[in-house]
Amino acid sequence: MLPHGKAAHISLPPDWNQYIGDLATFVTLENGDAVVDADFGRISVTTVPPRSHAGTDDPDGHTEFLYISEATRNKVFNLPGFPQPVNTPKIPRYEVREAPGKGRGVFATCDMHPGDLIWAERPFIVDLTVLVLQKGYRVGDHHTGHHRHAMQLYASERIMETLVNRMTPERKAEFMSLANSHKEDGSGPCLGITRTNQIGIRMVEGKAKPGIDSSADPLQYVATGYALSLMNHSCIANVQHTFHFASFSARVYARAHIKKGDELCFSYTNARGLAEERQKALSPYGFRCTCRLCLADEEINTFWLSFGPRSYILAQFVLTDLLKEDLHNPFHKKSPAQKKARLEFYRDKIGKAESLQRESKIYGHAAPQHLLCILHELHKRAGNEVKRRRYAILVSRW
Repeated sequence: MLPHGKAAHISLPPDWNQYIGDLATFVTLENGDAVVDADFGRISVTTVPPRSHAGTDDPDGHTEFLYISEATRNKVFNLPGFPQPVNTPKIPRYEVREAPGKGRGVFATCDMHPGDLIWAERPFIVDLTVLVLQKGYRVGDHHTGHHRHAMQLYASERIMETLVNRMTPERKAEFMSLANSHKEDGSGPCLGITRTNQIGIRMVEGKAKPGIDSSADPLQYVATGYALSLMNHSCIANVQHTFHFASFSARVYARAHIKKGDELCFSYTNARGLAEERQKALSPYGFRCTCRLCLADEEINTFWLSFGPRSYILAQFVLTDLLKEDLHNPFHKKSPAQKKARLEFYRDKIGKAESLQRESKIYGHAAPQHLLCILHELHKRAGNEVKRRRYAILVSRW
């Protein structure tokens, strides 16, 4: 794990130049991409969407995309319609301004409902969560763990500098204005900014299709955006971000009812953990969360420990029952009396799922994905088309 916080001993060893003073450097290809040799092959950087030969910039902006294999590049560039325009509301639904005690923040400029698109943006950078190092990186047996960390950070900063220097002057200035909570752990400025602000996107290195849940994969991709990076943390998140690969843009949706003037926040950590666990996870950012969940009593901790199992048990029971129905006695083959009984079953389980949903909202959270899926399926079978569509939209966007 890379160091964070004040790390007084993170400094390059006296003989660092003998070991990493001759790092491989990026070479620019005819198509504008840049490549550098690595021990495992090479590291490549391309601009998304590609800049035109006329040198004009895309009105939606460009992303510097670092990848390892051609399979990763191809699965993005071969998406239907790639690169699609960024789909963002014509009338802005947010503004950036000072947030008392927090620096800059992002605020709603109109009322919004769950599932509403607030904005979309192309990030500055998409790269990997792990440090991929160029050829020429090596360490000696005598180097301490601190020395090795410092040398890794130095080599990685050289890579991040290359990505940042490919940006337009305006984009580079915006990127360099972002917060950096890694100023005292040995990270350089470019690496520190990305480590502070990057968000996970559902894509992993290699052939696996983008859009899958890749959180457990060590070669997961992350994105660093502008307004995305200016959103402050709250354990009671009112927005949800996703990544749309065909337009190579991050999208931010409302996940709660939002009023004009509300600050737009998402959780930097697992909001369903215990308060002390959340505070520990937030420590690299240099602040303690004081939201009402973090200041709450033992009742809320008890609730979060029980809510997950209760909601999963309900979801498992309902899904198992519905699958058995489809396999052995489909609804359309039932007698009128059986159909009436099944409709009562659907309504009963809708009531239980919506009760859990309300319970979750009391504590400041939207319902988890598995509850939304159950509500969609139950309303579909009960013939409630309006509510079915509502939950279908929420599931597909979150």
